[in-house]
Amino acid sequence: MKLRHPIHGTIIALYLGACSSLYATEQTPTTTTNQTQPASNDTEALFQQARALLRGEGVKKDASQAFKLMQSAADLGHADAMGGLGYFYSQGISVPKDPEKSLEWFRKGAEKGSAKSQYNLGTSLMKSHEQQPDEKKAAEAIEWIRKAAEQKLPEANLTYGIYAYMGENNISQNYELAATHFRIAANQGLADAQNYLGTMNQNGQGMAIDHDQAIAWYRKAALQDHIRAQANLGFAIGTNNADENKQNEALAWLSIASQQGDVSAEKGLIEIEPSMTPEKRQKISALAIEFRKQIKPNTSSTTR
Repeated sequence: MKLRHPIHGTIIALYLGACSSLYATEQTPTTTTNQTQPASNDTEALFQQARALLRGEGVKKDASQAFKLMQSAADLGHADAMGGLGYFYSQGISVPKDPEKSLEWFRKGAEKGSAKSQYNLGTSLMKSHEQQPDEKKAAEAIEWIRKAAEQKLPEANLTYGIYAYMGENNISQNYELAATHFRIAANQGLADAQNYLGTMNQNGQGMAIDHDQAIAWYRKAALQDHIRAQANLGFAIGTNNADENKQNEALAWLSIASQQGDVSAEKGLIEIEPSMTPEKRQKISALAIEFRKQIKPNTSSTTR
């Protein structure tokens, strides 16, 4: 099975919540007006209030005030707040976008042990390497990502796992190592990692072939609206399954993936469509509707 290689290694906004996309999720400001200033020496309170103000969680959104509080927490030595400032500068939120200042703050947080800062520093360095090759910079990037993965930051485990799975960035292909990192990320809910584990279970990559376990991983990711996993789940259950109920389930998942643009799912449906009766099509359609009701997209998945 050919696995679609997901986009990975983007700057995570974990300072703002569980989101690994490049940009912070926009949210409608709440009507709550309680924006009490935390004690000036309570770094964790300053950091949390900054996050709340930036996202509009329980308070009205105020990116400018969020930056000021994040700066205060960072100046007092809060490691995640240092990385938080890096995020502000990387995205140009309340301040001009400044890649150099972003790297500076990510590095400060990384050196103080913030896993989020380590990961963001690593991915920023890797992006720079990809734009202008610099093997020394790439090696440093991998090391920071590895450090973040050691702290079980799921995005870091996913990224490092992909490098090991693909044999990229001077990391030798190692399915066992990849599976170790994917499991950490998968168990914390990252659908990309769940989909990879499904593929590895199905193909016996770094582990024994286990068809049932592959289906279980695919299903976890599919229910988070991971399109590739939805197609993989359909094919794994089997479009020619002797059990008609299971076959219908497989086709329903392919239908869901196909409607979201998965080409392999569309082709799979086209191949079996001539043999479908109107009654069967109706059953598959009804199943797809039921499955869609169960889907709960997870914004921490990097590939949908």
